[in-house]
Amino acid sequence: MLEDKDIQKMKDVFPTKEDLELAFSEHTAKEMEIFATKEDLEEAVKDIPTKEDFNKLLTAIDSYAKKADTYF
Repeated sequence: MLEDKDIQKMKDVFPTKEDLELAFSEHTAKEMEIFATKEDLEEAVKDIPTKEDFNKLLTAIDSYAKKADTYF
């Protein structure tokens, strides 16, 4: 049968519930620094040029290429 001193030894060797909760919360905090959240992705999408911006850029490049072709 287990005695109090045996249980105390087990407490010294095995992690307690509090130890595991602390380790889990630290691990989760590290993941939050590594992985993007929904808010991070929404902010990043705002910086992506739209199709209209891309079309304006292509029109400007095409116009410049025509002028350069005429010049040469």
